[in-house]
Amino acid sequence: MEGLVYPDFDLCRVDNISLDEIFSKPGRFYGGIDYGWNDPFAAVCGKLDNDGVLWNWYERYKSQTPIEEHASALPKFTNQTIIWRSEHNPEFIRRLRKGGHRVLKAKKDIKAGVDAVNARIYSGTLKVLSDRCPALFGEAEMYAYPEEDEQIIGDKPVDRDNHSMDALRYQIAGIDLKKSA
Repeated sequence: MEGLVYPDFDLCRVDNISLDEIFSKPGRFYGGIDYGWNDPFAAVCGKLDNDGVLWNWYERYKSQTPIEEHASALPKFTNQTIIWRSEHNPEFIRRLRKGGHRVLKAKKDIKAGVDAVNARIYSGTLKVLSDRCPALFGEAEMYAYPEEDEQIIGDKPVDRDNHSMDALRYQIAGIDLKKSA
């Protein structure tokens, strides 16, 4: 566990709630995307309920797939799903919007985003359905800071095993850091 960016990610694990229960809660849907072609395209979607708890229940994790296919597979809720992007490609944005998604610019400050995710983990306001989001849990076990001589160096995670983690960071930073950006 030493050096992991989210060493207590398992605190978010939820195994005993139905989608009907999540969807019946008043709130708003939010998503996050980390675009990839050879690396996986990773997307997460959740519902932020009126108590401030983000219930992530959807992920897409797939390589070498056209953006139109991703756009049609991503959840859509009338004027509610907001996707934060990591890609600045105007064509990518156009195709997602053509697919019915509202797309906003990601807040890419890694340290602030990691801090925002950890704040939700430790406050209990991030819940992730483990059976529906396996890539999130898999990457959380590998997503780590660089080490040298068994010492953590820096506050920027190693740039690998991070596609779902980046999508999650964009999603949460977009929700929680919107006033500070």
